[in-house]
Amino acid sequence: MINQYSALRPIVFALTLFSAQLLPAQWESVPVPGDEDISNILNMGGIWVAQGETGYYRSTNDGLSWSKTLDINTSYATATAQSGNDVFAIAYGQGLYRSSNQGMTWDLLSSELPSGLVYPDGLAVTDNYILFETFSAVYRYDKTAPGTPIPVLSFGQFYYPNTLIMQVQGNEVWVAVKDSLLRSTDEGDTWNLVYEGHRANGIAIHGDTIMLCTDAGIQRSVNNGATWSLVYSGSQTYGVFWQSGQWFFRAYPSNGSSFLYSSNGGNTWQTFSNTLDDAYATVFMLAKNGGTTILGTSLGIVRSTDGGNYWELRNTGIAFDPSSFFGEKRLYVLGDYLELAGSASEDDGATWFRPFTDANNLGYPYTAHNGNFFAVDYDQKLYRSMGDLRHWQASGVQFTAGISHKLVSEGANFYMFEYDGWNGGPTTIYKSTDNGLHWIPTGGTTSSAFETVAKGDYLFEWRGYLGLFRSQNGGITWQSVGAGLSSLAQGSGDVYIYSDGVHLFAYDYNAIMVSSNNGLTFTKISNHLLNSFGYPTGADYLVSDGNVVVAIADDNIFLSQGLNDQWFDISANLPLPYFYNAGLIIHNGYILLDAEYSNMPLWKRSLASINLAQLGGKVWRDDNNNGQQDLGELPYAGAILQAGSGSFATSGIDGDYTLFADLNHDTLRVKKPAPWVIANPEFYNVSTSTTGKDFGLYFPPDITDLRVDLTNETVFRPGFKENIYLSYNNVGTADADGKIYFVPNAPLEFQAAFPSPDGINGDTLFWNLQTLSAFSDGKIVISVRVPVGTPMSSLVTAYARINPAQTDANVVDNQSFLSERVVGSYDPNDKRCNASSITPEQIAAGETLTYTIRFQNTGTYPAEIVRLADTLDFQRLDVATFQVLASSRPCQTTLRGSGAVEFLFDPIDLPPSDFNEPASHGFVKYSIRPKPGLALGQQIRNTAHIYFDFNADIVTNTTVTGVAETVGTHDVWQRHQGQALIISPNPSAGIVQIQTDEKSPGVLRVFNALGAIVLESTDFSDFEKLDLTALPSGQYLLEWRSEMGWRKMGKLVKIK
Repeated sequence: MINQYSALRPIVFALTLFSAQLLPAQWESVPVPGDEDISNILNMGGIWVAQGETGYYRSTNDGLSWSKTLDINTSYATATAQSGNDVFAIAYGQGLYRSSNQGMTWDLLSSELPSGLVYPDGLAVTDNYILFETFSAVYRYDKTAPGTPIPVLSFGQFYYPNTLIMQVQGNEVWVAVKDSLLRSTDEGDTWNLVYEGHRANGIAIHGDTIMLCTDAGIQRSVNNGATWSLVYSGSQTYGVFWQSGQWFFRAYPSNGSSFLYSSNGGNTWQTFSNTLDDAYATVFMLAKNGGTTILGTSLGIVRSTDGGNYWELRNTGIAFDPSSFFGEKRLYVLGDYLELAGSASEDDGATWFRPFTDANNLGYPYTAHNGNFFAVDYDQKLYRSMGDLRHWQASGVQFTAGISHKLVSEGANFYMFEYDGWNGGPTTIYKSTDNGLHWIPTGGTTSSAFETVAKGDYLFEWRGYLGLFRSQNGGITWQSVGAGLSSLAQGSGDVYIYSDGVHLFAYDYNAIMVSSNNGLTFTKISNHLLNSFGYPTGADYLVSDGNVVVAIADDNIFLSQGLNDQWFDISANLPLPYFYNAGLIIHNGYILLDAEYSNMPLWKRSLASINLAQLGGKVWRDDNNNGQQDLGELPYAGAILQAGSGSFATSGIDGDYTLFADLNHDTLRVKKPAPWVIANPEFYNVSTSTTGKDFGLYFPPDITDLRVDLTNETVFRPGFKENIYLSYNNVGTADADGKIYFVPNAPLEFQAAFPSPDGINGDTLFWNLQTLSAFSDGKIVISVRVPVGTPMSSLVTAYARINPAQTDANVVDNQSFLSERVVGSYDPNDKRCNASSITPEQIAAGETLTYTIRFQNTGTYPAEIVRLADTLDFQRLDVATFQVLASSRPCQTTLRGSGAVEFLFDPIDLPPSDFNEPASHGFVKYSIRPKPGLALGQQIRNTAHIYFDFNADIVTNTTVTGVAETVGTHDVWQRHQGQALIISPNPSAGIVQIQTDEKSPGVLRVFNALGAIVLESTDFSDFEKLDLTALPSGQYLLEWRSEMGWRKMGKLVKIK
């Protein structure tokens, strides 16, 4: 096969039937016919052309390897014909094609085909025409005057003809229709009846001999159709053809399907090739070239060079019914071969052969041990192959009949586990010390466990709700192990255990756990592995080579390097979703993947192509903008680093960062914390692991930029006091002063604040801000109360604004709005999003989603460390826009992988709620933008994990934000809606000036907290003033829409 990678040593992977951040595209499909029916084969002077279910294939090396040359869906209705070096193909719903170079390239002749079905071989080519059949008629396409095909023979609408058309002796065309055979000697202008009797299923002509397949057998004429005789009887017959002096056809007797041939003109018939039994393949077509015979079968291309005694399967596997054995595939490396559901390869999947040529009924399980291969047949007899998979011999070992067996090889140990799935109860474990010749009971028993693996001298069993057990003496005694496996579905049989020889894995659809101490304790490594809905997930299947873990999760393929809970989506260019029950292995530096469905090819990807490199460097404040860290220039913590392939990292307290990325002509950038910041350099081009990729951030002087945020530490409940954190920051480069305003709207009642306000004007509290240094921040803790009797679900709102004395560089974040519903009981460890829905228009405008993770120590002892693990859905969220807005206490934020984020409070010394309830709470708040282009109905989901000290994680609720055409009133108030309208003064007691920054006028609407329009002004222009004197105090939403549909929004507070 054509391989752009270095050659591998011969391998085998076994397909066993057992109940049981987007990177560059690097997957390649093995370029040979897939696991599909091959219904027609043409031999064109040493060039072979094959018709498969997914297109047409071509071989130029006597059928050794094949390449696809026409990619069309041929499984529904297709026909093929040959005329000299031309090949013609017709596919229902796709068109009529011609190749003038023996199938190398194809031209579309016509896509204007009539409705109806075209069956295999329902295509004929004469000098001037191409004829094909449908349900209702024979149609003719004029080669000399291309256009729409026209009917030349009608059967009646939707009449099922079972028609095959053959070209014979120049321009004669024969059509089999129901119980008749018709002939045309003028390329389809006129037709004559030459046979009438049983239903016709196929026709082949050679010289003066005609063979006609019927429901009663084979009819033969040796005088061009004048008279007929029955030469084979007793069954329905199909697909007759002549090849190299022999006639072939497919019969359907009562006991199954047979492929027969005759070497004496049809006088006698023989079953074709005893070694190619019917359980192995359904044969559709045969072609010969010299000593090579190639079959088109239900398994794909099958080839023989010794007259049919030995056959090779030349495709990527055999047909497989996904409904059988729960539809699951498993791939295993067996020594130096690849064994795939009854076919084997010695050359990395380029060529295939049937491995069981002298052993019948071999089934699951297969395994390799000490260079030999072992299999158990359906009668529970053990067979052994001495290193070549072609020749097998019975070992003389007979296992217990009527129950299942599993062979397990681990180093020098060779085990056989018995499972009585019907009766249950303990069953026997055997061990062989002489390479499978003799088996001795270990004295131990299994418990019909769901999963069993060996690792070194240990045996492991997963026993459903009982959990994981371990034995070190062949199963004589078992020990319950597996501390930390609570994340798995303990009562489920869908938990799998697996060993790569170094680690032990336990996984299910919830989580992936790994143990490095032989199963005593497990660590969860899937906190940041997301499914397509944004939920943290486990795996459907995984493999590991001791360093790299590859997992199939929700039809996607993920990779983690070094068991570090950083997962990369490596599914790019795979034809998803077809890998839910796929087979998967890692071998010789390749990931090999076999799809769930039988008509999908084998895929492989080199681990070297993934190139998960480690990048490192530091980020500092480049005060003199010279691109070098000079003496006295401080490190910059919290900077976001991004690789072009979609990996992220953050700089630590010392400014250092480490980033893992799939480097394929990649770039590395630092996210500038503000638009006016200058990065030195802007980016690096990187291709290998490297350090010293440093970035300097220059903050121009004399820039004022203040920011304010409101966050409620807990929910609002009737009769309870709650704390609201007013956080403010100077993210500019100049010292600043000014005022901070806070307005608690009814029904909130102000109780106290720390520090106390400098003054109260009506319902507005204010603080005089004395010289806030650049890059510094502060907090005001405000205690409020919801009155007793406040109805549940009442909307609670509050507003804060910071007004610098100087001109602010970014007025968008000078105000903050708080909006939540009154609730009763609640979970103190939760996650909230400020919007349950967002419109495509808002996404396009760059509006953000705000997430708050809240936690409380409800234990009995102070928590020294609190860690919050979160995963940003990188497929729907723009990770590069992530920004921490506020936290109850200082915390260190780490961003890595494709969107894994961690907030670490260390130390925090968080008291338990029984000791100090108000101080037992904490939170962190961040914002992020959805990615443009999300479709209506898509959902952005998010779940967080909260860890107190070293205890098991607490999983929060899942937030869901849907992409919708409209948003609710509550969402409107919650979201910081694109503060594009600049409103001043704000708060205001009367007249305000509104800046739209648009030349054209529009409509301005003012909404109250209930979503009702209280003011509306048409033909509203930029810098126009609005009189709000008549409105009561409170919060209002302003929406401006232009005549072209542009929308801008803003919020203001009306005071007395």
